[in-house]
This record gives sequence, C-alpha cells and structure tokens, in this order.
Amino acid sequence: MLDSLGSCPSTAQEAFLGTAQLAGYCDMKKCCPFLGLAPTSTSKDTYRSHCLPGYCCLSSWRPSLLHKVVSVPPSSDKQFNPTGRLPAIVPALRFSLHARDSTRDWHHENTLQLKGSEASQYRAARLNADAMRLVQDKDQLTYQMQEDSRRNLRERNSNIDFWRSKLIYELKSRFVVTLHNAVRSFLQMFVCLQITLECLYHREKWKGIDLVHDNVEKNLIKATLTDLTKQCSDCCYRS
Repeated sequence: MLDSLGSCPSTAQEAFLGTAQLAGYCDMKKCCPFLGLAPTSTSKDTYRSHCLPGYCCLSSWRPSLLHKVVSVPPSSDKQFNPTGRLPAIVPALRFSLHARDSTRDWHHENTLQLKGSEASQYRAARLNADAMRLVQDKDQLTYQMQEDSRRNLRERNSNIDFWRSKLIYELKSRFVVTLHNAVRSFLQMFVCLQITLECLYHREKWKGIDLVHDNVEKNLIKATLTDLTKQCSDCCYRS
C-alpha cells in the first residue's frame, strides 16, 4: 500500500483533499469483492445505533453542519460519477462557508444599528428637552398665577381692614350722636315731668272740698304721659 501511495502521490493527495478524482487504493473494483450492496433503505431502516454507557450523548454538542459533512451518503451505483470517482466532501463545506455573511455585511449591519441607536438617542434627547421646557413653562405659569392670587388676597385683606375700620368709626359716631340725643331728650322730658309733678303735688295740698279729681288733674296726667311718649318716639327716630 505504501508503494502504491508513493507511486501515486497526486492521486493520494487528491483523495485526501476530497476532490472528485479517485485514488488508486479506493477503487471499488479492486477493494470491494462484493458484486452488489444491500439496498440503502433496508439498511437504514433496520440499522439501530448502540452506544456505550456514558457515550450516548457525545454527538449532541456537534454542529449540524459538520455532522452533515461527515455523514456517509447511501451507497449506490447511481451516485458515482460516470468515471467511477467518489463524491466530493470539501466543496459542501466550502459552499456552507460561502453561504455565511461576510465581514463587510457585519460592519454594514453594525453601522445601521449604530445609526438607529444614535437616531433613537437624538429623539430621546429632543423629547427630554421638550419635556423640561414644558415643565419650566408650567412652573413659571404656576408661579405667576400664585403671585397674582397673593396680590389679590393682599388687596382684599386691605379692603376688608379699611371697611372694618370705617364701619367701627361710623358705629362709634352713631353711638355718640344717639347718646347725645337721648340725654338731651331725657333732660327735656325730665323738665316737663318735673313741672307736671310739682303741679300735681301742689294740688294734693288742697284741703276739704277743694281736693277733687277734676278735668285739670286728668289733663295734667294725660299731658305728662303724652309728652313722655312723644319724647321717646322722637329719641328713637333720631337714633
């Protein structure tokens, strides 16, 4: 076998790299003494893999791509090339590598994400500035309204104090005037009452037949009561 590898270095190298060219020691006609293989479907259905204890989950961490690359395709004469060479394995891996995104795409996607983040940050900053300006405007408006309310309250308090002092002054003035009128009316009424009482007192000094209840006495009493009522009415009216 070493002689065959030494004699055909290009063939062994191509077989190791997975190219479509068939190696000399991998020829199906020389290495396979069997004329035909069993059907693939039957072998695949009837075969069940058995793993040793502790090694049943070793393939769970392997990626699906490598698993697909190393899996042996079903053996059939139709899968071979017309030249009788094995199918290529490395081109499938090369195709999967070419199917991935490039560094340029990664940078482009990150640039787009960065621009989106900057735009969101700019909009958030504008929204924050608008909110702060609105808060300041409302604060200034509230402060101005409070100042107006305080000024109105101070004016109202000053007006209330003014009218209260004026009312107290008017009440005192009215009280003094009313008291003066009452005293004057009382003095006038007292003089009239005193004169009437003196007249009645002198009539009581009469003796004998002269001590009678005549119309003069009745008129004096009536005049006294009338004058007293009139003076009281005038006093109340003036007050």
